[in-house]
Amino acid sequence: RAPVAAMAPPQEECGAGIDEPCRFARTAGNSAYAAGDLDKALECYEEAMVACDKALDDEEQPKALEVGQLVRYSEKGYFGVVMSVFPLFDEYFLKDLGSDQAIWVGEPGGSLRQFARTELLAVKREHVDFRLAVLQNLAAVALRQENFEQTVRWADFALCIQGRSPKALMRKGAALLRLNQPGPASDVLATAAQEVPGDVEVRRLLREAEKKRSPMWVCVTGCCGPWGIVCGGPVAEAMPQVVAPAGSKSAVAAEEGEEEAEVPRPSATVAVLPGAPDAADDRGGAGGAPGAGGA
Repeated sequence: RAPVAAMAPPQEECGAGIDEPCRFARTAGNSAYAAGDLDKALECYEEAMVACDKALDDEEQPKALEVGQLVRYSEKGYFGVVMSVFPLFDEYFLKDLGSDQAIWVGEPGGSLRQFARTELLAVKREHVDFRLAVLQNLAAVALRQENFEQTVRWADFALCIQGRSPKALMRKGAALLRLNQPGPASDVLATAAQEVPGDVEVRRLLREAEKKRSPMWVCVTGCCGPWGIVCGGPVAEAMPQVVAPAGSKSAVAAEEGEEEAEVPRPSATVAVLPGAPDAADDRGGAGGAPGAGGA
């Protein structure tokens, strides 16, 4: 069973721009979680996600986008930042928010993916931060409910927004451990340990993963293995299905004897990237223990 510290959702204030239905649903979810009513908490957090998506869809849209504008470029939950604009030709080029990398067509280094204005939904930072916070809360609830596959899915959606989020990484790593995948868990938890080196729970989970993994385990970048942790693990890469991943997870999956699940989640196959901007949900440690104040 995963420790409560690894599963507790954070209790942080939402941005002022968040609609009242979003705020109310998340606050109700936090209260239900604190009372131990996990089913009610799950229902409230999912309601908060629906309200957040509706608020995004109802947001008034500018005719053209500027460099630096946050956008949603896929309804599957992928967000990016506009890096280059050519409004006259209706051409926009983006950097993915979760991976902090340019979005390519096919293999990286080939052709940059070109977006039309109608493919992009301009969003505000507070909406993205709110979505990240609720996704991490959903992962915490799923972990408490011992629904480990769903924990990984919720955490991966959060990593599509912030690829090095300590809370999402820790909850994903804890779930992978319970799914008997210590090798991938080591990759994820080592990255979390880089972000929060002083977090006791992250270090404990990482040691547990290292003890359970195969003696011949080698991380997906090839620098860590029986000789010890070197790189700290790869960061998650968030790319839509139309963009090929930077590498393959087949070697890691083979070690654990598991087939890769076909879910829209980031791939842990790229080198460590610079940290993404902090979200409101991540002001505390990776454990995210509840504290005073509403969410």
